[in-house]
Formats: sequence, structure tokens, C-alpha cells
Amino acid sequence: MMESPFVSIDKFDLLFTPILGGLIAAYLAIFVYYVGETIIAVPYLDLLQWILRYDQYWQAGDWWNYLWLPHNEHRPIWSLLLVLADIEWCRGTTLPFILFDSFCFLLTIGGLAWVIWCADLVIELRVILTAAVILLIAGSQAVIYCSLPILSSNIHTVALLILALVLLDSDSEEGVRPTIRRAAAIAAAVCAAFGIIGGLFAPLMLLWVAWAGGLGRGWLIAIGLIAAILFACFLPGIPTGHLSDLPALSRVAEYYISLLGLPWSHAASLVWFGRLAGCVVLGASIITFFRCGLRARRLRQVERIGLASLIFGLLITAMIALGRWSELPEQPVPIRYGIYVALAEAGLVLANTRWLERVWQKGHRRTFQWGTLAATALLLIQQVVAGQAAVVVTSEYKTSYREFVAGEPTTTDRPVFLERRPVQSEKALAIIRSLGIYQN
Repeated sequence: MMESPFVSIDKFDLLFTPILGGLIAAYLAIFVYYVGETIIAVPYLDLLQWILRYDQYWQAGDWWNYLWLPHNEHRPIWSLLLVLADIEWCRGTTLPFILFDSFCFLLTIGGLAWVIWCADLVIELRVILTAAVILLIAGSQAVIYCSLPILSSNIHTVALLILALVLLDSDSEEGVRPTIRRAAAIAAAVCAAFGIIGGLFAPLMLLWVAWAGGLGRGWLIAIGLIAAILFACFLPGIPTGHLSDLPALSRVAEYYISLLGLPWSHAASLVWFGRLAGCVVLGASIITFFRCGLRARRLRQVERIGLASLIFGLLITAMIALGRWSELPEQPVPIRYGIYVALAEAGLVLANTRWLERVWQKGHRRTFQWGTLAATALLLIQQVVAGQAAVVVTSEYKTSYREFVAGEPTTTDRPVFLERRPVQSEKALAIIRSLGIYQN
């Protein structure tokens, strides 16, 4: 009579990892399916502006202005290089975007998973933490970072940040290879700025991780100096018109909470739930800052990288809130900002690894396991719902583009042309036809 409970526990432990693995595999398979279903291989919105830029500068031999001039407040060099490859080599199929952006997405998840599996944790907890990262980052609402070229800059910045953190933060301290690796980390952090402007925070996150990890003064000076040079080179010429109005702090705070509630705050009927989730994320983040800040020099690698990811995600979300504070907080929040919230949430989990480990060791292992399986099963349903919503939106964009090319007024709520700039839109369409590109 006394042996059966132990046999039952052993069987569950043996089955837990395969069951969770199967659920995660299904979750990722759904993600990949919806990437394919949401590919937009026609030019629209920002991509039309990049085509105009290609014609104005690259065709004239002015490669410097093509790459360096700001696009809004960003310098999206990686996206502009992909536009170049797409036009010159693929005649406008968007294949370079799909391949490179998907690689960046895998790099983001893979880098965080690598940090987890390098940590001194029991295997079951590593499995659960890895599953949590995948569930948070690879939701179907995130397929847009792989399938929509105009959103590619976001995943470029996030992937390069994670690459920089992983390359820099390691237990080995001496020798040539660590020096090369850390130099590559600094280069990756600098490159992160050329996705979106928020990537300027990447070298600062690297500086904090270097300090918390106990790197020598030489590395700290080098990273700080390079960060200062990056700011000095990057910021001149960046438009600041959107910052001319003084923001109402209460409205900024409301919108910030709504942003932190993504992906739920993207649905009109769930804005209230999204704001509630945003309050939970912000509250947990503040508690984590107090807990980790008091012992920053004693954090493990997984905690340092988790905290850096959390801070980075929250800072960029704050920048977005400052830029869009005038929008009504009751309205759905654009889903394109979800990657930064997901990164912050994944960082929040990793930054609390030590606390999660203590809870695990105090006899709550079974609660963790059942909770993980239940959450994964529920998110599988959300994966399908979010994916179907993304398919509907991309279908509307494709319809709108066909109407735009035919010279007809759009019948959807997704205009693909450059709003309030009909002359530029028509010029972009003329360039597309003359070059024979994006004929999909």
C-alpha cells in the first residue's frame, strides 16, 4: 500500500517531459503554419517608402544616404539591406526578409534557451523555463515578425540584443577566445541600434551585464566609450517632431499599462483584461528590481541576462508609450509592439530563477508541472485564435493592395498606400511596374 504513491509519482515524472515536449512541438508547428499563411509578398506602407528610397538614392549610386538617412526616427539599415537583396536578387518576392527574419526569431528563442540550459538547475526546471520562453515569445501573434517585411526591424533589434548578451556573459574570463567573443558581443549590441532606435539601449544593457558579471574595468570603459560614440553618431539628424508636445503623464501611464497587456490589449473586447495583465507585469517587474538590485553582483548568468532583457523590454515599451500617449487607452493596442512585451516577460521569468528554484525545492514540483501543462494546453487554443486573426488581417492587406494597383478605392480598413501622400504612392507603383518587381 505504501509503494503505489511513489510508483505513481515516478510515472508522472517520466511522462511529464514527453507530454510537455509534444505540446510545445504542436505549439511551434501552429506558429510555423501561420507564418506561411500570413506572408505578404506585395509592397505596402513602409515598404513603398523603401522602394522610393531605393530609386532615389541607390539607383543614383548614393549608397550612403540610402542606408544612413533616417526613416522616421529609426535608421533601419538591416531592413534596407534586405530590400536591396529582395529587389536585386529576388525581384521582389520578400524571400530575403522571410529567411533572415525567421533566423533572427530563432536566434532570440535559441539564445534564451541556451542561457537556461547553461544554468545549474535540475533538468525538469530547465524544461519548464524553456517552455515558458517559447510560449511567451512564439505566440501566433508574433508570426508577423517573420512574415511581414515592414515589421522586420523589431526582430532584428531583439535578436542582436540577445546575441550580444549571450556572447558577453560567460563564466570563462581569460584567454584569446573570450576576448574575441566579447568584442563580437559589443559589435552585436552596436548593430542592434540599426533595427529600431530603441536598440540604442543595447550597449547600455551590455554595460550593466558586464558590471554585474564582474568584468574588468577595461571592458567597462570600452563598452561605455563605444556606447557614447554610437549615440553621438546616431542621434544627429533624427527627427524629433513627435516629441514637441508635452505628454500628459497620466495618459502615458495608461497607455504604458495597455502596452504591457499585449497581446490581449490588441483585442477590443479584451482591452480591460490586457490592462489588468499589464498591471501584473509592471508590479512583478518592480518587485524583481528590488530583489535583484540589492544583490546585482551576486546574480547568476541566467538572472543577469533575464534582468537585462526585462529592463530592455520595459524601456522600449516606455519609449512607445511616450510616442503614442495621445491614443485612447480604451482602444486596441497595435500588436506590432508585442515582441518587446514578450521579451520583458521572458526576462521576468529568467530573472526570478533563484526564487522559482527555491519554490521547486520546497515541494511544489508537482504544482509547477501541472501548471505548465495546463498553461500550455490553454495557450494552444489561443495560438489558433490569434493565428486566424492574423490571417484575416493579412488577407485584407492583400485585397487592399489589389485595389490600390487597380486604381480602385479600398474596401477594407487596411490601406496599403502612403496615406495623405497619393503622389508618392503612385510614384512607388510606377517604379514597381518599371522595374518589374513585386509582381505577385
